[in-house]
Amino acid sequence: MLAAVILEKTAEKAMIAAKKCEKADLIELRLDYTEDLNDLKLKTLIEKCSKPVIVTNRKIAEGGFFKGNEEKRVAVLKAAISLGADYVDIEFSSDKNTIEYLIKNKKNTKIIASYHNFKETPGKIKNTYGKIKNLNPDIIKIATKANSIVDNFRIFELIKSANKENQKII
Repeated sequence: MLAAVILEKTAEKAMIAAKKCEKADLIELRLDYTEDLNDLKLKTLIEKCSKPVIVTNRKIAEGGFFKGNEEKRVAVLKAAISLGADYVDIEFSSDKNTIEYLIKNKKNTKIIASYHNFKETPGKIKNTYGKIKNLNPDIIKIATKANSIVDNFRIFELIKSANKENQKII
């Protein structure tokens, strides 16, 4: 599957960019880039996308650009669920109660719990995977930096294990 990632400073520019993504299978709205967001603009963005939508509001520690506090960041994700986003991506490094709340109150939205490590692929990545799986998200996303071929094998083994468990993984 091909996901088009929308990184725009305004909701209007994000809508224009989303219209250009007809060849993508999914559209990821990186709302941490969007500075003029409100519930009405978010609703319009979600409705105008012709493909399934992943809403992400990435915090700075995870490579994102959201400048508000955690409560405001998560409020955007909660709003996305209420407004019918197909997917919401929440970082595994977020408060576990927050992740559990989103999973419990997801309505028709699928929750992606994501783990990011921009320095390495930890040797104990399976332990991290297991901790995320225990939260029971719809999809687990693991994004790490491969510094050697061994790191790739770790990820391949992780995918193989997830497939055996019928766990959706990115």
